[in-house]
Amino acid sequence: MKKIILIILLSFSLLSCKTSSITSFIGNEFISKEIISLCNTDFLFKKIESKSLLKIIEEDMENNDSNTKISKIISNSNRIILSIGLFDLLKCVYLEEDKLKFEFKLSILELFELNLFNIVEQIYEYNYKVKLTLVSLYNPYINSYDNFYLSLNIGVEKFNQIIKSFALENNISYYDIYKYSLSIKAFNKFDISSEKQILEGLISL
Repeated sequence: MKKIILIILLSFSLLSCKTSSITSFIGNEFISKEIISLCNTDFLFKKIESKSLLKIIEEDMENNDSNTKISKIISNSNRIILSIGLFDLLKCVYLEEDKLKFEFKLSILELFELNLFNIVEQIYEYNYKVKLTLVSLYNPYINSYDNFYLSLNIGVEKFNQIIKSFALENNISYYDIYKYSLSIKAFNKFDISSEKQILEGLISL
C-alpha cells in the first residue's frame, strides 16, 4: 500500500514539475517537501514572515545547502507558487492564563500587504515571464474548538481577502487552500489525502 501511495505522489510531482518546466515553491511550506520533491523548494520554509522573505529576495540571498541565489531560482522558473502571510497573521496570537488568544491588528495586515506587493514586484524584476500563483492562508489551529479558533478564522479571512484582491488586480492566479483546513491533523500539517488534492488543484491551474 505504501509503495502504491508513493508511486501516486511521484506521478503528481512529475506532472507539476517536468524537466522542461521548472516549478518553484517559495515562502511557507504548506505541502510536505516529499510530495513536491521534483520541484524546487530551496526557499520554502517551515516558518517565515513576509518581512523576512522580502529581505531574502531583495538582498538576493543564497540557500545554505545548495549555495544558489534566489534570483537564479526565480529566473530559471517557469512557475512560482508563493505562500506567505500565515506567520504574519500568527503575530496576533498570544497566551493569556495558559490559553491561546487572538487579537487582530490592522497594522500587521497593512504591513503584510505592502510586503506582498514588494515581493511580487521583485519576483517579476528577476523574471517578468514567470507564471505566479498566490496561495491563500488557512487555519493551522483548526483542532482548537474554542473562541480562539473562531477569532483566528476572522483574521484568516481578512488576510485572504487582501491576497485574493491583489491577485485579481494584478492578473495573478489565486489558489484557495483554506477549504482544506479541516483536514489538518496537527499544527500546520495537512493529512496526506488533502496534500494530494491541493497538489492536483495547483497542477490544473
